[in-house]
Amino acid sequence: MPPGRFQIVVPPCLPLALALGAGSCLAQPLTPLREDVGPGSNISNLIKSGDCRLLLIGDSISNRNTDTPNQSSMYWGIIRRWSPDRWVGICTPTNAHGPTTTINFPSGAAASTRIKSLSNVPGQREFSYGYERFSGAPTVDALWFADSPPGRTIAGTGLGAAGQWRDGDWFAGVDLAASFIVLRTPEGIPSVRMESRRGVNQFTGDPTSLAGPVEVVQVPAPLAPAGGTQAEFRILAEGGHNEGLLPNHLLWLTTRIYAPGQTGFQLDTLAVGGSRLRDWLANGDFASDTHLREYLAATGNPNLIMIQLGANDGGFDIFWKRDLERLINRFASLSQANGADIPYYLLVTPYGTLNSIRHFRVLDAAQFEHEVAVSGTDIVAGTHIGHINVPGILNGPIDQALLVDNIHPRPEGADFIASLLWQAISDEVYDGRCVADMTGTNEPSDPHFGVPDGLVDATDFFYFLDRFVENNLARADLSGSADPNDPAYGLPDGAIDSNDFFYYLDVFVEGC
Repeated sequence: MPPGRFQIVVPPCLPLALALGAGSCLAQPLTPLREDVGPGSNISNLIKSGDCRLLLIGDSISNRNTDTPNQSSMYWGIIRRWSPDRWVGICTPTNAHGPTTTINFPSGAAASTRIKSLSNVPGQREFSYGYERFSGAPTVDALWFADSPPGRTIAGTGLGAAGQWRDGDWFAGVDLAASFIVLRTPEGIPSVRMESRRGVNQFTGDPTSLAGPVEVVQVPAPLAPAGGTQAEFRILAEGGHNEGLLPNHLLWLTTRIYAPGQTGFQLDTLAVGGSRLRDWLANGDFASDTHLREYLAATGNPNLIMIQLGANDGGFDIFWKRDLERLINRFASLSQANGADIPYYLLVTPYGTLNSIRHFRVLDAAQFEHEVAVSGTDIVAGTHIGHINVPGILNGPIDQALLVDNIHPRPEGADFIASLLWQAISDEVYDGRCVADMTGTNEPSDPHFGVPDGLVDATDFFYFLDRFVENNLARADLSGSADPNDPAYGLPDGAIDSNDFFYYLDVFVEGC
């Protein structure tokens, strides 16, 4: 049996379907918790120790610009929780997230700067000078109305030495390269210099221009040699800009910062709030084929594409499955057009919630994603597609305490899901969620609160007791029976009672 192809779960919607008289769940095939993912699989080997350039395609749950004390995203959860052998690169947000990333914007005396994100709401897709549908992520849109003196910073980004990296500052002590990824336009700034800063050292490149035919391009900064940890890259004004002749203009998508010549893991995300799967189809609302292909080339041509969409779809049917196949084919065709190999794919099913997307609905999405991972598409073979069944692993809706509202994760929620994905990617012995392993600590302020740590001990027992007393359906509703021979044993039934308590005692004693 190929690596990663095992683990069958009973759909947790069964008690709910019986209660509501819904028969569809009863006929739902059992869906593995993962497919072509796990030790020995090509996808896991690529992530853990290969030359991996991961691009995450998603919605607001994956947005690179979202990381606050109240809300975070999968992009940041991966940064904090995944542990590949070596990080080598990141495509940065277009806003500041100190101390991990910093951003320099133009002077307010010279330019008007906004961070825009394409939207599926009519009338909210337009950018300066009519450019639209060129980026699937939040983009800096800067419009100059006054001259910028030579040498003034007009854009910049950096990596901080005290960032949120899971295994420390991967960029310390190595050479760093950086490229600003911009949409070049005829109205672009005609004369600039790229600058790198490392400690007290500065390295300035030759004059260049951001004006030209409309195209997503990478504009490289000088190499920042090893010798310090903090690394910063800037675009400097080279000459005065005559606003009467040309309204200078900058559309800045991201900055790719990476260790050249090193093998390891690079992370990027294209994510638009409110997007549905069909929005990402060919020449859709969020990026044209031409500009998306240019973006892929400018960021190194990703060789692994993780698709985490569906939270805005609500329902999943055969047409949704066909759209998923079309999306996979789209990126495969764009990669081939760039002269790159067809990437691997990792399909990640969205989680269900108590107050938004129903758990039994996302189990339908998991079933369709698994079928695609097994059968492949007419362009991409199934051996190139993996799947992680998040709702199957959770065995119920995500804990509401991990969400800031009805759907978006708190930092703890982003870290929790990222940890589950990493477990599915890396564990030698993986049988889905270990029910008894609920938390790494009983301190609510600790980021490991409510996040399994691979151990079953007193912290898990008291965590369960607290959730039991709280009547927390997402975490304490574990079983409809205390009898192991009862079909309802180990299946949530929508109630917190003694059945859940005695079931947890059983699994706690068994361990994991």
